[in-house]
Amino acid sequence: MIAALLLLQAATPAETPPAYPTNEVLVAFANACSDLSDMNAVSTRVASQGWEQFAPAADSQLGALVSIGQQNVAGGVAGLQYRGTLAGRTLYLALSEAQDGNSIARGCRLYDFTAPAMPDLATLVPWAGRQPSAQSGGVGAAAHSYSWSPSALAEAQNETVITFIPADSPLAATVPASGLALVATQTVPRN
Repeated sequence: MIAALLLLQAATPAETPPAYPTNEVLVAFANACSDLSDMNAVSTRVASQGWEQFAPAADSQLGALVSIGQQNVAGGVAGLQYRGTLAGRTLYLALSEAQDGNSIARGCRLYDFTAPAMPDLATLVPWAGRQPSAQSGGVGAAAHSYSWSPSALAEAQNETVITFIPADSPLAATVPASGLALVATQTVPRN
């Protein structure tokens, strides 16, 4: 009897993890980051979409990234961080604004630090409406990225970049951002 149960258990396939919600993540990114013309409006918009503003712990991946940004930009970076849940996954959103001379650089970044892989290009191209203007790395590389310049989200934006860093990548030891990062940037003249 026990042998029959063991054979039955061995023959039962393991549960397949749910498919990564690529389309939902892309929609959440576009909804949050498609208009960076007014960062107060962006903050209001993302809050209305269910993102919860919070202060990340300094030793978290998001906290470390925020700290790096603040240290590496002369004059500092103003920004807000949010978290939300999508299809059972915790996602993070970071809004930033930095002034440099006669311009203001604005950024909107969506992170999934536990994403298992880079979304398939066959999904990204229809979403972006065109092929990426550049790509680097690839499967098995320390990092893999696609970029669209001008942005895939809005003509006024400079660039959209989607990057995946595997958790076991040597790069993950130096950059505290393994997983998936979707970034939209826009530079505007300073008034």
